[in-house]
Amino acid sequence: MPKKVADGTIKISKNGAKFIKVNGKWEYMKKPREEWKVHAKQLTEERIEEIRSLFRRGKTYNYISKTVGCNHSTVAKYCRDLGVSNYDYPPIRIPDNMRETRYSGYYITEDGKAYRAPGKYDRNNQHGKINEYGLIYLKPGYRGHPYRPDSQYECINISVRDENGKFLKQIKKSIHQLVAEAFVPNPAGHNEILHIDDNNRNNHYTNLKWGTHKENMEAIGLPEGTITEHGRKGKNRNPSKYIKKNGDWVLIRSTASVWNKLPDGTITTRKVNGEPKIFIKQNGKWVYQKKRKSKNTNKKDSHPRQILPEGTVTTRADGTTWRKQNGKWIYQKKNNNSLL
Repeated sequence: MPKKVADGTIKISKNGAKFIKVNGKWEYMKKPREEWKVHAKQLTEERIEEIRSLFRRGKTYNYISKTVGCNHSTVAKYCRDLGVSNYDYPPIRIPDNMRETRYSGYYITEDGKAYRAPGKYDRNNQHGKINEYGLIYLKPGYRGHPYRPDSQYECINISVRDENGKFLKQIKKSIHQLVAEAFVPNPAGHNEILHIDDNNRNNHYTNLKWGTHKENMEAIGLPEGTITEHGRKGKNRNPSKYIKKNGDWVLIRSTASVWNKLPDGTITTRKVNGEPKIFIKQNGKWVYQKKRKSKNTNKKDSHPRQILPEGTVTTRADGTTWRKQNGKWIYQKKNNNSLL
């Protein structure tokens, strides 16, 4: 019989944990904070300051963790409160030919060069070097039809943040839009930008002006009588042609035969699901002609069968015996005495 222990009894386990018996059950006794042992690898104030100092100097988490002897989460814990102002970045100096866009931290020059202010991930110049103005140059990309580079526009990606610096979303903005918003006045309140010389790569503010959608669609530099094509480009294209008359683009009607003007009884072939199909025009509509299955009795067999005479007996691969009677093969049942 195990010895009964009274309530209130305290016992200590092998690993030093204390338990007390309450209402017949053993409950763990938590140690007060004053009795907690200091972990051997707990960082001292000097080590914490070393982590923060290395972070300010632009060292990576991997380098700091190896130098100090801790993991990445510890580095992040003590460097989380360090703002951009503690990265020792040079001050931002805006030259005369540059203005800040309506997106905070992004700048544009009068000839279309885009820059941004450095952030917390730019300490090692891994996303671009900081220039003498304290900014990072943004190399533009291109937006538009991938197979028509002459109609593509230069653009950059912009990270939109709230008033507290929290990231919200990323948007794509064209260079000529940023230049026009910063340097070109828009008293009429137009919402489209025109390149005066029709060169969409010339984004200098003197080559841009605000206008309407109609003005943007008109080719100002093309003379009267110019013919242009609009439509799909490729191997099997059928573009529409336009001619410029009195400043407007007028459609040139095609002289080819119109599909629906062909007379009834006309037969043509179209591709349906990659296969040619036959259509015939009946009462103004094109009707698909189904293929008829013809039974050709005169068709010669590439492997003609041998004609066997009546009464022929043969044995098949399964061991059964058959006799030819009246042009048909009749199964012959097995007989213990003899085979018919």
